[in-house]
Amino acid sequence: DNFLRATNHQQYHHCIALAMQADVMRRQGKHEEAIVVIEEMKSIYDPGLHSRAILKEYVKDHCCETVAVIANWLSQDGRIEEAMKLCDDVIEALPEMKGTGAVQSKYFALLPICRVMTEQGQAKKVLDLYRDTVEEPAAK
Repeated sequence: DNFLRATNHQQYHHCIALAMQADVMRRQGKHEEAIVVIEEMKSIYDPGLHSRAILKEYVKDHCCETVAVIANWLSQDGRIEEAMKLCDDVIEALPEMKGTGAVQSKYFALLPICRVMTEQGQAKKVLDLYRDTVEEPAAK
């Protein structure tokens, strides 16, 4: 909460603070509260507007990565529809990640959703996505 106040509601800092808050709540077993915070973060977070600034300031896009981790948790909890919606949100955000740290952040965002999507019969889609967004750019 202190970090949230310290952001002075600058959007990309505020998004990161919310992502961190959700991550801590998830780790404490406060899963429903974490989902509420993620929804609040998603209402503010615009990857096209915020991701580059987040990567420049924080080196990784913790917002996108946290959404991916929550998707994985929802899947493990049997909440497949919600998990797949979050996977779609992560996939939509990936092209907006540019600059220093982008490939690494894409990798960490894709890792949790790989499991979710593979379990839902979408292994080829997620493999192609991995190749296009992580493997090929990293090889350049």
